[in-house]
Amino acid sequence: MEEVRQGVSPAFEPEITLSGRVSQAFRLFLAHWKPFLLYPIVLTILIGIVAFVFGALSAGFLVLGGMMGMAQSLGGWSSVAGPSLLLALVLFLLFMSVLFVAGALLSLVIIYAVSAIHKGKEPEFGEMFSYGLSHLSKYLGVYWYVFKYTMGLPLLVVLVSMILSLFKDFFSFGVAVGTVWLVVQALVRGPRVFAALYIAVDEDKKALDAVNSSIELTKGRWTQTAGNLFVFSLAAGIVLVIVVAVLETILSVFGKASSFMLFRFILQVIPNSLFQTAFTSLMVIFTYLLYKLYQKEQTKVEEPKPSSVPQPQPPQQSPVPPQVPAQPGVS
Repeated sequence: MEEVRQGVSPAFEPEITLSGRVSQAFRLFLAHWKPFLLYPIVLTILIGIVAFVFGALSAGFLVLGGMMGMAQSLGGWSSVAGPSLLLALVLFLLFMSVLFVAGALLSLVIIYAVSAIHKGKEPEFGEMFSYGLSHLSKYLGVYWYVFKYTMGLPLLVVLVSMILSLFKDFFSFGVAVGTVWLVVQALVRGPRVFAALYIAVDEDKKALDAVNSSIELTKGRWTQTAGNLFVFSLAAGIVLVIVVAVLETILSVFGKASSFMLFRFILQVIPNSLFQTAFTSLMVIFTYLLYKLYQKEQTKVEEPKPSSVPQPQPPQQSPVPPQVPAQPGVS
């Protein structure tokens, strides 16, 4: 583990240059591969099993309901077809919910890990998982306000225009305008709130306060933020594509040599899980470093500077000349 100085790992002191922060993010990822890669992959696999069960059951009941409905088409829905299709719908919604929770948990556990390591503590799997579950509401709150800030109004315009276009073709123009507005506003406002979830976790702030703090933190830094995110996502994507391509080549040899279908399926899933988890972790580490850099620069700006105005000196009294004693008889 990194040497701890006053409760903060010196390895997380953000580099000033972009190239320095890119290299720093990869070094931190490799130095703490368990909380940034191993634990998230294990979590993804566990949640993936639950999602697979719901998805398989949903598909099974859907097929069952369809078959029973076709068999009883002349006499109406059978007593099995209707409940089967309803249960299939419920299971499908559960399947989608599990996938959403998986994405939320993955983001939360990695952000918690980077925050904990920055403060000089190496988190364990149970600790990360427990934190992710207990802070799902904070995650949803932050992303709700981020959604409202970045896409809320233009998306509402698009949806209303789409409904009205069913009755009047004129409103199709509103759909086009709303879509362009949605894309432009997301690109303009998106970088301003990149640090919202980090602030919520790192500083334990409420969702709305975290979003407002991120907007204030990134004021006047849109070009720097967007450029940093683009460059690092491109660099991380290229590196991981090469690594995953090599891994897929190696695993394909074992997959072809095995007749066990489940084993072959697992070998096919591993590269995709590795790419998604590693890319998410690297982006979280890099953007966390960027957030800390902005925070450091903001602190320097807000520090009171010593006044250079000379302080007024107390007025000096002129010396009083000694009094000559009066001579008697002299007027």
